[in-house]
Amino acid sequence: MPSSLFPAFWQGKIAGGVAALGKQVIDAALALVTTTNYGSAEGTDELTVAYADFGLSDLTTLWQYAIAKIKNQRMSFGMNPAVAGAIFGESNIASAFAYNGTNYIQTGAVPQLLGMNTWMYGDFPTNSQNLASAIFGQAAILACTAPIDDLIGTAGEIIERRNIVDPESGIACTYTMYASGAGKVTGEVQLLYGVAKGQDAIVAHRIA
Repeated sequence: MPSSLFPAFWQGKIAGGVAALGKQVIDAALALVTTTNYGSAEGTDELTVAYADFGLSDLTTLWQYAIAKIKNQRMSFGMNPAVAGAIFGESNIASAFAYNGTNYIQTGAVPQLLGMNTWMYGDFPTNSQNLASAIFGQAAILACTAPIDDLIGTAGEIIERRNIVDPESGIACTYTMYASGAGKVTGEVQLLYGVAKGQDAIVAHRIA
């Protein structure tokens, strides 16, 4: 194989593993969105609205709470599919975005709302507290990832080990190729990560 193809070859090796590990990091981070960490005062820390009633006006109210609590920070709005359906199912929203050239109905890409980066996550956790969506300040949750240390123990004979940066996410992982006595070759993607509560900068939407 030409040396110029090596980077793409190794990046392809870790693509699936990075997706799985990235999901673990996201799930661990979102698990921190609890009343213990970010408060439970209605009208300050959270808004309680049923799925059937939630719409753009409720998101605007949540956004106003976030402006007061999070202050002058970049904000993002994360939600589960039910909340996404409630918001983007409103015909006036669809018409407004279509008129402005952002046709999320055609592309499936979630547009910005109220100046916030907006995203939908299929496994958005309820955290046993009816959590459905939340507005996050830029330092609300801290996350760190790193390739593994060479001193971490391994099993089997190592054919190849290298740190590789996934081009899609920018995450650096360690890929190790092993050989067993039976001639079987396996690959393993490894990543060290940690998450922690940052600033008290989250406003949550909970289901009534």
